[in-house]
Amino acid sequence: MNGFYKKLDELKILISEISPDIICLQETNFTNLKTAKLPNYNDFSKHRTTGLRASGGITTYVSSIYPSKEIYISTHLEVIAVAVKLNDIEVNICNIYLPNQHTFTDNDIENIIKQLPKPFIITGDFNSHNVRWGSLNTDSRGKEIDKILENDNLVLLNNMEPTRINPINGNFSNIDLSFANASLAQRLNWSVIVIQLIPRYNDSIPNLERWNLKNPDWRLFSETLDDKVSHIDKSEYQNTENLVDQLTETIISVANLTIGKTKSKNPKPKVPWWNHDIKSAIKEKNDALKKFQKTNKLDDFILLKHLRAKSKFLIKTSKKSSWEKFTSSIKENTDSKSVWNKIQSLKGLRRNKKINLIDPNSNQLINKPDQISNNLGEYFYHNSSDNNYKQHFLVYKQKCEKEAISNTSDKNCHDQIQINQEIKIQELTHSLKKCKSNSPGPDTITYVFIQNFGTKTLNLLLNIFFFFFFNPKIG
Repeated sequence: MNGFYKKLDELKILISEISPDIICLQETNFTNLKTAKLPNYNDFSKHRTTGLRASGGITTYVSSIYPSKEIYISTHLEVIAVAVKLNDIEVNICNIYLPNQHTFTDNDIENIIKQLPKPFIITGDFNSHNVRWGSLNTDSRGKEIDKILENDNLVLLNNMEPTRINPINGNFSNIDLSFANASLAQRLNWSVIVIQLIPRYNDSIPNLERWNLKNPDWRLFSETLDDKVSHIDKSEYQNTENLVDQLTETIISVANLTIGKTKSKNPKPKVPWWNHDIKSAIKEKNDALKKFQKTNKLDDFILLKHLRAKSKFLIKTSKKSSWEKFTSSIKENTDSKSVWNKIQSLKGLRRNKKINLIDPNSNQLINKPDQISNNLGEYFYHNSSDNNYKQHFLVYKQKCEKEAISNTSDKNCHDQIQINQEIKIQELTHSLKKCKSNSPGPDTITYVFIQNFGTKTLNLLLNIFFFFFFNPKIG
């Protein structure tokens, strides 16, 4: 990266475009006194303490929606390791920077690998050349890395694509490498993103959050699930909750086997300074980069540098003018809430939608049921408070609240009697046809899964619905 702040605008654009869950940066040039924050990310850094100026250093940013913690690694190299909980799997990410002036041996890397729990990914700037990963020649550093790759449990993820373009002479190189242990490597797709503003960035970090629902084999899913469900022995379970857990585990295991998961994108932070000119300039720069990769001509490289400088200039100019326009619009009677909302928008911050279950006095997690219920009640009370509504809606709300509600309960009404009857398979399938959302709940099971259940699975689901309300025991 060669300086975080020099590339900050391009990095923000990149985050807006692809919303990465994990970002591994090298040569951040931070000091011990300061590490830059990215909105909606937790940061883990290791700074270079030697030298007369800020140089080197590495930082790993992890999306705040995933639990993460640092893993201590004993080594003299610039290394930072982080454990990230990506839904159903914990992946350990190791970020490495090996500058040209520092020597290393294969034993140094082996020492790091031994300290990493599995599964793991090792990625970073190794400044090592080897024809094995697409370099034009093999140097001594590349030979040391090659020795490591002789380990049967380690897989190189690179696919011969260059990961860096020299800004001085326009030469391409493959010095950014990614490895993974064998069991995890078969689940990863590694590629170099060509549409970015920063040439040295590879998207080798997986996100296993979303089901791959593009072209699933629903027939295989349905038949496999029915077969698994038929082997569930209801007599082994003493209550409905155990059966629900067993069915959920079965659905997820079959979905993993027949459908699989794919990378998803986080919501893009909105920025008010984005405009059509910036979008066009970035597209022109990206087209110029693709052209130069094909031709390797000096004229094309000069054009690429010109368009890259143009896009940088437009971004900085637009951000400045957007800020000036915002500050000039602030008057004495401007609502403070609107001001802070605008500042958050300029920073690309998302609103915090998390419910606070932290005791403000002890700063500890609340685990008592009565305290949890009180906090949830207070949270929803403030959300539905009259202070959140405009005056014209409050007038209408107060008018409606004064109207008397008549009791429509009728013991002889056929429709009301049917409400408490056992749900039939026809009613369930009819309701499922109206469900269009693919957004899963905490169990990650989407409506489209249920819509493609086989007969045996649907019948079991109906039994669960019935016994859940009328008979908590299943025997």
